[in-house]
Amino acid sequence: MPRPRKASSSRKRAASILDLPESRVITVDIFETEEARSLLTSHRLARYVQERLVASSLEPSVLATIAAAVAATPGPVLVFLDDWHGGDHVLAELQAYAPFVGPDGLLVVADTSFADLAGTPVAPFRSLLHSNPRTAIASFLSSTPEFERTTDFVQAGLSNFADGLLRRCQLV
Repeated sequence: MPRPRKASSSRKRAASILDLPESRVITVDIFETEEARSLLTSHRLARYVQERLVASSLEPSVLATIAAAVAATPGPVLVFLDDWHGGDHVLAELQAYAPFVGPDGLLVVADTSFADLAGTPVAPFRSLLHSNPRTAIASFLSSTPEFERTTDFVQAGLSNFADGLLRRCQLV
C-alpha cells in the first residue's frame, strides 16, 4: 500500500500565506451560482475570503475595489486569474491586474493548458487554438519586461497553469 504523500513545500507556503494576519482573499466572478455561493460559505478555506465581488473582473468598480485593497496590504500580492479564457480578455486582465503586483509578487494565469486541449471535450472551442491564456501571456510578456515566467512553484505532473506563473522582477 502506498504511503500518503506529505504536503509539498509550495502547498505549505500557500497555506501559511493565508494564515498571516494581513492576508486577504477577494474573489471576482461575473455571476455567482447557488453552488458557488454554498461552496464559498462552507468550504474549509472560506474563512479566508473577505470579499466576494459579482461583476466583470475588468469593470472599473471592481478594479477600484482591488486597488484599494492592495494599497492597504503591507505584504506581497498574488493575483490569480481564472476567468474567460479568450486571449483578448486574458490579455486585458493581465494588463489591468499587473500594476497590483509588486516586486517578487506573482500573477498566476489558470488554464494555459487549454491551448493544448482545444477542440477536445475538455475545451471544445476550436477558437482556443489561437486565442487562449497562453497566447495572451506571450503577448503580455513581449510588451511587459518587468514580468517573467517562473517555475519555482511548479511540481512534476499535469498542471492547468504550469506556464502561467508570472513573477514581477522589477518595477517600471
